[in-house]
Amino acid sequence: MPECRTIKLNNGIEIDRVGLGFWEVRGAEAEKTLASAVEAGYRRIDTAMYYHNEEDVGAGIRACGIPRKELFVASKIWYTDMCGGRQEETFYKSLEALGLDYIDLYYLHWPLGEVTESWKVLERLYEAGKIRAIGVCNFQPAHLQRLLAKANVCPAVDQIESNPCFQQPQAVAFCQKEGIVPEAWGPLGQGNHKLLSDPNIVRLAQKYGTGCEIRKDTGADRTALASAARPDRHTEICSSGASAPEPGCLGLYAGRGGHGEDVHPGYRKIKTRVSGGVSV
Repeated sequence: MPECRTIKLNNGIEIDRVGLGFWEVRGAEAEKTLASAVEAGYRRIDTAMYYHNEEDVGAGIRACGIPRKELFVASKIWYTDMCGGRQEETFYKSLEALGLDYIDLYYLHWPLGEVTESWKVLERLYEAGKIRAIGVCNFQPAHLQRLLAKANVCPAVDQIESNPCFQQPQAVAFCQKEGIVPEAWGPLGQGNHKLLSDPNIVRLAQKYGTGCEIRKDTGADRTALASAARPDRHTEICSSGASAPEPGCLGLYAGRGGHGEDVHPGYRKIKTRVSGGVSV
Protein backbone atom coordinates (compact mmCIF):
# COMPACT_ATOMS: atom_id res chain seq x y z
CA MET A 1 0.00 0.00 0.00
CA PRO A 2 1.43 3.42 -0.92
CA GLU A 3 2.32 5.64 1.98
CA CYS A 4 0.05 8.65 2.43
CA ARG A 5 1.14 11.90 4.03
CA THR A 6 -2.36 13.29 4.52
CA ILE A 7 -5.70 12.24 5.93
CA LYS A 8 -9.20 13.44 5.05
CA LEU A 9 -11.39 14.75 7.87
CA ASN A 10 -15.13 14.09 8.01
CA ASN A 11 -15.86 17.45 6.34
CA GLY A 12 -13.60 16.67 3.37
CA ILE A 13 -10.57 18.73 4.41
CA GLU A 14 -7.22 16.99 3.99
CA ILE A 15 -4.47 17.61 6.54
CA ASP A 16 -0.99 16.27 7.19
CA ARG A 17 -0.84 13.21 9.43
CA VAL A 18 2.07 14.65 11.42
CA GLY A 19 2.02 18.08 13.04
CA LEU A 20 4.09 20.23 15.38
CA GLY A 21 2.81 21.23 18.82
CA PHE A 22 3.99 24.44 20.54
CA TRP A 23 3.37 23.56 24.18
CA GLU A 24 6.02 25.27 26.36
CA VAL A 25 7.68 27.11 23.44
CA ARG A 26 7.48 30.90 23.62
CA GLY A 27 9.10 34.16 22.50
CA ALA A 28 11.90 34.19 19.98
CA GLU A 29 12.30 30.44 20.44
CA ALA A 30 8.84 29.87 18.96
CA GLU A 31 9.61 31.90 15.84
CA LYS A 32 12.98 30.20 15.39
CA THR A 33 11.46 26.77 15.93
CA LEU A 34 8.68 27.37 13.43
CA ALA A 35 11.21 28.44 10.80
CA SER A 36 13.17 25.24 11.42
CA ALA A 37 10.02 23.15 11.26
CA VAL A 38 8.71 24.46 7.94
CA GLU A 39 12.17 24.01 6.46
CA ALA A 40 12.01 20.37 7.55
CA GLY A 41 8.60 19.98 5.90
CA TYR A 42 6.03 20.66 8.62
CA ARG A 43 2.87 22.43 7.53
CA ARG A 44 0.55 21.63 10.46
CA ILE A 45 1.01 23.89 13.50
CA ASP A 46 -0.76 23.40 16.85
CA THR A 47 -1.04 25.91 19.69
CA ALA A 48 -3.64 26.97 22.30
CA MET A 49 -4.81 29.95 24.31
CA TYR A 50 -3.50 28.17 27.43
CA TYR A 51 0.01 27.92 25.96
CA HIS A 52 0.36 31.73 26.14
CA ASN A 53 2.27 31.80 22.86
CA GLU A 54 -0.27 32.48 20.11
CA GLU A 55 1.30 35.86 19.33
CA ASP A 56 4.74 34.22 19.10
CA VAL A 57 3.44 31.46 16.85
CA GLY A 58 1.68 34.05 14.70
CA ALA A 59 4.93 36.00 14.32
CA GLY A 60 6.64 32.80 13.26
CA ILE A 61 3.94 32.10 10.69
CA ARG A 62 4.33 35.55 9.15
CA ALA A 63 8.12 35.28 9.09
CA CYS A 64 8.46 31.71 7.81
CA GLY A 65 7.90 32.54 4.15
CA ILE A 66 5.27 29.84 3.58
CA PRO A 67 1.96 31.05 2.06
CA ARG A 68 -0.87 30.99 4.60
CA LYS A 69 -2.99 28.63 2.50
CA GLU A 70 -0.22 26.01 2.68
CA LEU A 71 -0.24 25.98 6.49
CA PHE A 72 -2.77 24.27 8.74
CA VAL A 73 -3.03 26.15 12.04
CA ALA A 74 -4.88 24.82 15.08
CA SER A 75 -5.68 26.38 18.45
CA LYS A 76 -7.86 25.60 21.46
CA ILE A 77 -10.18 27.27 23.95
CA TRP A 78 -9.33 26.63 27.63
CA TYR A 79 -12.08 25.23 29.81
CA THR A 80 -12.30 28.30 32.07
CA ASP A 81 -13.24 30.34 29.00
CA MET A 82 -15.95 27.83 28.07
CA CYS A 83 -18.47 29.56 30.31
CA GLY A 84 -20.11 32.89 30.99
CA GLY A 85 -20.63 33.66 27.32
CA ARG A 86 -16.90 34.23 26.75
CA GLN A 87 -16.43 31.56 24.08
CA GLU A 88 -16.73 33.73 20.99
CA GLU A 89 -14.70 36.56 22.54
CA THR A 90 -11.94 34.07 23.39
CA PHE A 91 -11.88 32.74 19.84
CA TYR A 92 -11.45 36.21 18.38
CA LYS A 93 -8.67 36.94 20.87
CA SER A 94 -6.84 33.87 19.56
CA LEU A 95 -7.49 34.93 15.99
CA GLU A 96 -6.09 38.40 16.69
CA ALA A 97 -3.09 37.05 18.58
CA LEU A 98 -2.21 34.73 15.73
CA GLY A 99 -2.73 37.54 13.21
CA LEU A 100 -4.93 35.36 11.01
CA ASP A 101 -8.23 35.74 9.17
CA TYR A 102 -9.32 32.22 10.04
CA ILE A 103 -8.17 29.19 12.06
CA ASP A 104 -8.01 25.83 10.33
CA LEU A 105 -8.93 23.69 13.34
CA TYR A 106 -10.28 24.93 16.66
CA TYR A 107 -10.71 22.62 19.66
CA LEU A 108 -12.46 22.47 22.99
CA HIS A 109 -9.36 21.82 25.12
CA TRP A 110 -11.00 19.69 27.85
CA PRO A 111 -14.46 18.18 28.50
CA LEU A 112 -15.06 20.67 31.30
CA GLY A 113 -17.01 23.90 31.58
CA GLU A 114 -20.10 24.57 29.46
CA VAL A 115 -19.28 22.01 26.79
CA THR A 116 -22.56 21.94 24.86
CA GLU A 117 -22.93 25.71 24.81
CA SER A 118 -19.30 26.10 23.78
CA TRP A 119 -19.72 23.59 20.98
CA LYS A 120 -22.69 25.56 19.66
CA VAL A 121 -20.45 28.64 19.47
CA LEU A 122 -17.83 26.67 17.54
CA GLU A 123 -20.53 25.42 15.18
CA ARG A 124 -21.62 29.02 14.45
CA LEU A 125 -18.03 30.11 13.82
CA TYR A 126 -17.53 27.08 11.59
CA GLU A 127 -20.66 27.88 9.58
CA ALA A 128 -19.47 31.50 9.29
CA GLY A 129 -16.18 30.36 7.76
CA LYS A 130 -13.97 31.59 10.60
CA ILE A 131 -12.94 27.99 11.36
CA ARG A 132 -12.39 25.29 8.73
CA ALA A 133 -12.89 22.35 11.11
CA ILE A 134 -13.86 21.95 14.76
CA GLY A 135 -12.71 19.32 17.20
CA VAL A 136 -12.19 18.33 20.82
CA CYS A 137 -9.28 17.34 23.05
CA ASN A 138 -9.12 14.77 25.83
CA PHE A 139 -12.69 13.57 25.31
CA GLN A 140 -13.45 9.99 26.30
CA PRO A 141 -16.31 8.02 24.68
CA ALA A 142 -18.80 9.05 27.37
CA HIS A 143 -17.99 12.73 26.79
CA LEU A 144 -18.33 12.30 23.03
CA GLN A 145 -21.65 10.47 23.35
CA ARG A 146 -23.16 13.32 25.35
CA LEU A 147 -21.81 15.91 22.94
CA LEU A 148 -22.94 14.05 19.81
CA ALA A 149 -26.47 13.77 21.21
CA LYS A 150 -26.80 17.56 21.04
CA ALA A 151 -24.36 18.55 18.28
CA ASN A 152 -25.29 19.57 14.74
CA VAL A 153 -21.68 19.18 13.56
CA CYS A 154 -19.70 16.08 14.45
CA PRO A 155 -16.19 16.79 15.77
CA ALA A 156 -13.58 16.28 13.07
CA VAL A 157 -10.79 15.33 15.50
CA ASP A 158 -10.39 14.16 19.09
CA GLN A 159 -6.86 14.95 20.29
CA ILE A 160 -6.07 12.54 23.13
CA GLU A 161 -2.99 11.50 25.04
CA SER A 162 -1.64 8.36 23.42
CA ASN A 163 1.71 6.61 23.30
CA PRO A 164 2.94 3.02 23.04
CA CYS A 165 2.36 2.46 26.78
CA PHE A 166 -0.99 4.27 26.89
CA GLN A 167 -2.79 3.62 23.62
CA GLN A 168 -6.43 4.19 24.68
CA PRO A 169 -7.87 1.59 22.27
CA GLN A 170 -11.47 2.13 23.41
CA ALA A 171 -11.31 5.87 22.74
CA VAL A 172 -9.65 5.28 19.36
CA ALA A 173 -12.23 2.67 18.36
CA PHE A 174 -15.15 4.91 19.37
CA CYS A 175 -13.76 7.82 17.36
CA GLN A 176 -13.29 5.67 14.29
CA LYS A 177 -16.83 4.32 14.58
CA GLU A 178 -18.22 7.87 14.68
CA GLY A 179 -16.06 9.18 11.83
CA ILE A 180 -13.87 11.26 14.18
CA VAL A 181 -10.12 11.19 13.54
CA PRO A 182 -8.20 10.29 16.72
CA GLU A 183 -5.06 12.38 17.17
CA ALA A 184 -2.24 11.51 19.58
CA TRP A 185 -0.63 14.19 21.67
CA GLY A 186 2.66 13.17 23.25
CA PRO A 187 2.88 9.94 21.18
CA LEU A 188 6.32 9.30 22.65
CA GLY A 189 5.49 10.41 26.17
CA GLN A 190 6.85 13.93 25.52
CA GLY A 191 10.41 12.66 25.65
CA ASN A 192 9.88 10.38 28.63
CA HIS A 193 13.24 8.66 29.11
CA LYS A 194 11.75 5.42 30.45
CA LEU A 195 9.53 5.09 27.40
CA LEU A 196 12.21 5.98 24.86
CA SER A 197 14.67 3.55 26.43
CA ASP A 198 12.18 0.68 26.37
CA PRO A 199 13.82 -2.23 24.50
CA ASN A 200 10.84 -2.66 22.17
CA ILE A 201 10.84 1.03 21.24
CA VAL A 202 14.60 0.99 20.67
CA ARG A 203 14.29 -2.14 18.55
CA LEU A 204 11.58 -0.57 16.37
CA ALA A 205 13.61 2.63 16.00
CA GLN A 206 16.57 0.58 14.83
CA LYS A 207 14.37 -1.47 12.50
CA TYR A 208 13.10 1.65 10.75
CA GLY A 209 16.44 3.44 10.80
CA THR A 210 15.35 6.40 12.89
CA GLY A 211 15.67 7.84 16.39
CA CYS A 212 13.38 6.93 19.24
CA GLU A 213 11.20 9.99 18.54
CA ILE A 214 9.43 7.92 15.87
CA ARG A 215 7.09 5.08 16.64
CA LYS A 216 5.54 3.08 13.83
CA ASP A 217 4.23 -0.18 15.23
CA THR A 218 1.96 0.73 18.13
CA GLY A 219 -0.95 -0.87 16.31
CA ALA A 220 -2.92 2.35 16.78
CA ASP A 221 -5.01 4.19 14.23
CA ARG A 222 -4.44 7.85 14.93
CA THR A 223 -2.42 10.99 14.16
CA ALA A 224 0.53 12.61 16.02
CA LEU A 225 2.11 15.99 16.90
CA ALA A 226 5.89 16.57 17.21
CA SER A 227 7.92 18.49 19.78
CA ALA A 228 8.52 22.11 18.86
CA ALA A 229 11.28 22.23 21.45
CA ARG A 230 13.50 19.82 19.50
CA PRO A 231 14.42 21.66 16.26
CA ASP A 232 17.43 19.36 15.88
CA ARG A 233 15.03 16.46 15.25
CA HIS A 234 12.44 18.18 13.04
CA THR A 235 13.65 16.78 9.73
CA GLU A 236 13.90 13.26 11.11
CA ILE A 237 10.49 13.30 12.77
CA CYS A 238 8.69 14.92 9.86
CA SER A 239 10.20 12.76 7.14
CA SER A 240 9.81 9.52 9.06
CA GLY A 241 6.59 10.31 10.86
CA ALA A 242 4.79 11.40 7.72
CA SER A 243 4.61 7.80 6.60
CA ALA A 244 4.31 6.22 10.03
CA PRO A 245 0.60 6.37 10.90
CA GLU A 246 -1.71 3.80 9.42
CA PRO A 247 -4.73 4.82 7.30
CA GLY A 248 -7.10 6.86 9.45
CA CYS A 249 -4.36 8.22 11.72
CA LEU A 250 -3.12 11.67 12.72
CA GLY A 251 -0.18 12.64 14.91
CA LEU A 252 1.04 15.52 17.05
CA TYR A 253 4.41 15.38 18.78
CA ALA A 254 3.63 18.10 21.29
CA GLY A 255 5.49 20.10 23.87
CA ARG A 256 8.97 20.21 25.32
CA GLY A 257 10.62 16.83 25.12
CA GLY A 258 11.89 15.50 28.41
CA HIS A 259 9.35 17.11 30.73
CA GLY A 260 6.43 14.74 30.29
CA GLU A 261 2.81 15.41 31.18
CA ASP A 262 3.62 16.42 34.77
CA VAL A 263 5.24 19.67 33.65
CA HIS A 264 2.17 21.59 34.84
CA PRO A 265 0.18 20.71 37.97
CA GLY A 266 -2.95 22.08 36.34
CA TYR A 267 -2.91 19.21 33.88
CA ARG A 268 -2.71 16.67 36.69
CA LYS A 269 -5.68 18.33 38.39
CA ILE A 270 -7.76 18.45 35.21
CA LYS A 271 -6.99 14.86 34.27
CA THR A 272 -8.09 13.76 37.73
CA ARG A 273 -11.39 15.60 37.33
CA VAL A 274 -12.01 14.16 33.86
CA SER A 275 -11.12 10.59 34.78
CA GLY A 276 -13.23 10.97 37.89
CA GLY A 277 -16.37 11.13 35.81
CA VAL A 278 -17.03 14.84 35.52
CA SER A 279 -20.12 15.24 33.34
CA VAL A 280 -20.25 17.24 30.13
